[in-house]
Parts: sequence; structure tokens; C-alpha cells
Amino acid sequence: MSDPQRKRVLADWVVKTKKQVVKLYAVVKWARDAGVVQKAMNVTAFLMDQNRQFEDAIHGLTYAKESLDPARLRNHDLLTSLDVLTTGSYRRLPTGIKKSVVPPTPLTDKEVSKALSDMEDVIRYRLRMNEIIPCEMANYRIADGRVHFVIPKLFEASMCLKGAQKDEGWFFVDIEFLFTVGGDPTGMQDFPRHPTGVLRRHIADEADNRLAFYLPPPPNQIPLPESETPPRPQLPEGVVDAPLVRLFNFLQMMSMSYQLEILWYQAERLRSLGWADYLAVDMSNDRKTLTISYWMYDAILLHSYHISHFPPAT
Repeated sequence: MSDPQRKRVLADWVVKTKKQVVKLYAVVKWARDAGVVQKAMNVTAFLMDQNRQFEDAIHGLTYAKESLDPARLRNHDLLTSLDVLTTGSYRRLPTGIKKSVVPPTPLTDKEVSKALSDMEDVIRYRLRMNEIIPCEMANYRIADGRVHFVIPKLFEASMCLKGAQKDEGWFFVDIEFLFTVGGDPTGMQDFPRHPTGVLRRHIADEADNRLAFYLPPPPNQIPLPESETPPRPQLPEGVVDAPLVRLFNFLQMMSMSYQLEILWYQAERLRSLGWADYLAVDMSNDRKTLTISYWMYDAILLHSYHISHFPPAT
């Protein structure tokens, strides 16, 4: 065997022996700590088994609760039994069900007449003792359980009280404008003296809001969902509430606006009937001012009228 071959064999033996020594060292070191490792593994297995048992107990209790609920018996209804035994009928039915099924007994003519008479007495007392009435609304009459205010050449409005208590306010009933539309019947249909539809609802809602401006909201009012109710305005100290004054201001403005719309409608009708070259009509964007120019020849304006809700500024 040559010298290089002997060196190769010796090197292979050294490497192989080193590997065996390393393995032996690892086995000896593991054997020294084997007891501690085994104990840790046993503790881990025990805790995992305990956790599994806890989860099984939870699932078992949940299943027992869900499966036993249908088998539960309700308590005996002793109150209903006593009612039926003593009176022969059930007396604990909610009144809302009875009201929705059984119609109320209608009032007799005598009872209706007495209720209207009592309401008229309350209205008469409130108007004479508590309310501030504008001088324009001094002409009124009380009939049919309501008060009718007549303002010549403007409107006739009727109202009623919500109740006899001092803190119960007024509510709007009806209105009639005391002016008519001349010309063909189309204008009378478009501008009736008794408002209907959207205009009627707008006037009623706005009138009720102005009458109850400083009154607290009714106790049975349901608040709007997901909205913050704004605070109610408070009457300043030392100031007397005057709901009829606010109502008159609103209805006077509505009457003037109604007449202005009638004039605009009639002027536009004239333009459509052949007067477009001699008549110009302009309504402001806020619908409060109407300007009519007529007898126009080649940009020469002979006459012009300016109509507005309010007097011109000086």
C-alpha cells in the first residue's frame, strides 16, 4: 500500500470515528436530561387532556340547554284562572285590541250638541280673557264649535282649541280666500277660494306650527328614528305669547301671495292671447315681486307697474 493510500484510509477512519463520538456525546447528554423532558411532555399532555374535557363539558351543557328548552313547561296562569273562575270572563285583554276590533259607541245628537256648546264657551272665554287678537281679526263669530275670523278682501279662517286647559293651544281648521278670479272658468279652477291638495296641507301645517310655536310637544309624540330633535324655542321672560298674531301675519302673507299668483296667471293669459308684443311680465325668483310693462312699441315703454308684497324702500 502506497503512502497516499495509507493517508486516505487514515483520514476516513478519523472522520468516521469523530461522527461516532459526536453521536455518543449527544446520546449521553440527552440521557442526562431525559427525565426533565419526559416530565414536561407528561405535563403538556395532561393539560391538553384537561382542556379537551373542559370543552366537552361546555358543549354538553350547551346541548342540554338547547334540547331541554322545548320540553320546559310554563308556569300556571293563576291570574287568568281566578278571573275566569270568579267572573266567568277574561278581564286582562289589552284595551288596544278592544278599540281596534269593537267600534266605539257613537255619540248622540244631544251629546254632540252639548260638546260643541261647551267648546264654544271655552273659546269665547279664551278670546276675551287670555288671547291677544290683532285689530284686523276683531271681526269674528263663534259657531259650530270653532271661531271664524273674517278679514275683508283677504280671507276667512276658522280655528278650534285642543282642550279646555290654559296650556292647550289652537289648531287650524279651514280657510277661504275672499277674492275671486275673473275671466274664464279655468282661472277659478286653478285658483279656488277653498285651497285643496298640496296648498291646503302646506297652509294647515304652517298655521299649526305657528300656533304651537312656544307650546311643548305632545307627550305621545314619537321621535324620528336616528335624528336629534331640535330644542323647542322658549318664550322670553316677561313676554306674552300671541299665537293669533303669528297666524294673522302668515295668512296675510299667503293671501297676498295668492293674489300675486293670480295676477301673474292673468297677465300670462293675456300674453298667450296675442299681447306678447305689447306686454312684458316678470316675476322675481322669490315670488314676492311682479313687474308688468305694457304698451311697448319698438323698445319704447309707455307704462310699467311694480307689484310687491312689501312697500318699496325709501
